[in-house]
Formats: sequence, C-alpha cells, structure tokens
Amino acid sequence: MSFNHSLDSDRVALSSALENKMLECGFTEDFNSNASERVFERRFKDTNTYIKVYTTIYGNRVRPIGRDAIRVFAVYKGNKGNRTIASSSRTNRVGSIEDIVMRTHDKMREVWKECSSRAVCNFCGAPKFASKKGNEVCAEACWAKVQ
Repeated sequence: MSFNHSLDSDRVALSSALENKMLECGFTEDFNSNASERVFERRFKDTNTYIKVYTTIYGNRVRPIGRDAIRVFAVYKGNKGNRTIASSSRTNRVGSIEDIVMRTHDKMREVWKECSSRAVCNFCGAPKFASKKGNEVCAEACWAKVQ
C-alpha cells in the first residue's frame, strides 16, 4: 500500500518507521540542529565526521508533501566550522512506507561507504572532498594562508 501524504495516520506511521530505523542503525537525534525538522546523526568511526539524516519529521509526523525530501549528508565538524563532504540524492516520499524507509537506509549506507573510501589530507589528516571545480581539497582548508 502506498504512502498517502494527505492521511495523517500515514504521516505518523512514516515518522515512526523512520525514527525506528534511525535508532536501529545507531543514530541519535541531533538536538543542536537549527533545522525545522528532526535531524539524526551517527559518528563515522572515531573521526569528526558525522552522517546526518534530515528526516522531514516535525513533531511526530512527516511534513505534508512538498518540495522537500529526506536527505543524507556526511558532515565534517572541524576547527573552521562544519563542511559537507559527501551527500546522496534525495529520498522522495513516494511508494510504500517500507520502501521509503529502505531507500533512506540505502542512502545512509551509500554515504557511509563514500566516507570509508574518502582520501585524507597529508598534512592535517582531515578528510578531503570535491570542490565545485572538482578538485580534491582538505576539509580543514589547512592550505589556506592565515591572515
């Protein structure tokens, strides 16, 4: 049975299923997030990188259908602030609740795997990420001149 965004019961059920999957996978809620939705995160190994899931949950239900979607990112929390170092494509809330949750889980694993193969800076050990120009650069920007 497909998720129906206009049914409050479906929005609550999807919220509950997503939250259960987050907890099952070792994620905790990020109460420091300024997002207008519930955000879950899990530390990647023993690093300053966190896999974050922006769930579209507010309160105990997902938002009504709109332009938003479930998003998964890897964020490096460094000395110069947070930097997104990996992301997956959006998970649209279409199909069955189980399908939506499994696609979200697949995106979480995809980002985790990408973090596992990420190169690190030879100077400071921070992860590297692809810049807008496609160059691999240090997430700490240790190469930048201090002024």
